[in-house]
Amino acid sequence: KDSNQQTFYAAESGISVAKNWMVGNISKFSASPPNNLDRKLKFCKASFFPNLRSSNNGFHTERKSLNQIPELLQGASRDEATRLSKYSFEYFITYTPDSNGNTSSMRTKGGKNPYFTIYSCGCNASKDKCKTQSNIIVPLEAVVTLIK
Repeated sequence: KDSNQQTFYAAESGISVAKNWMVGNISKFSASPPNNLDRKLKFCKASFFPNLRSSNNGFHTERKSLNQIPELLQGASRDEATRLSKYSFEYFITYTPDSNGNTSSMRTKGGKNPYFTIYSCGCNASKDKCKTQSNIIVPLEAVVTLIK
């Protein structure tokens, strides 16, 4: 149970890190998303998300072990830091998919605030050792909007 719960927390950490990245990189979201995120993803696959046809179109992807997040290490013992190193997340950001699962075009609220979806997967292994066949992987998604 602990491993499953920690893997879920790893996926949540990916969403949090992605939101922070988005705030710091808001200027990158005015253009169309680049392609080929699938080649950058190691274990967080589009097939984990039923409403997503493909993750080829997206803005950013990142992969980290939990011990690489400074906020999580504040006040943590060495044993806790070692335990955190055994969990990781990977995320990617796309336009929110349409009813066909397509992420190639922007959807907006009121014509001005675009929607984005963060897809994050937690894994019960370090970022370099996670493979979809032999690990617990928890997929989560969050829909967010950037207000300029």
